[in-house]
Amino acid sequence: MSEEESNKVHVEVNSEEESEDKPDSLSPQIESEEKLNGLPLQKESEESEEEPELSLEELKKLLSQEKEKTMEYELKFKR
Repeated sequence: MSEEESNKVHVEVNSEEESEDKPDSLSPQIESEEKLNGLPLQKESEESEEEPELSLEELKKLLSQEKEKTMEYELKFKR
């Protein structure tokens, strides 16, 4: 199979997956928003349930680490 043929197959598979996902992907979101009286779910709240509460200092440290990662990412991909 040539590279061009494999790309066509890949594109076809992707377009099928996208068309299948679109109608279904909206309905769970709508249902969950209705349950919360229109307030969107926050994924962060799910993660925080698994982790113990962090002190303010620990949160500040994590925030600074995330800021550093963001800056590194921006430097890498804005070139």
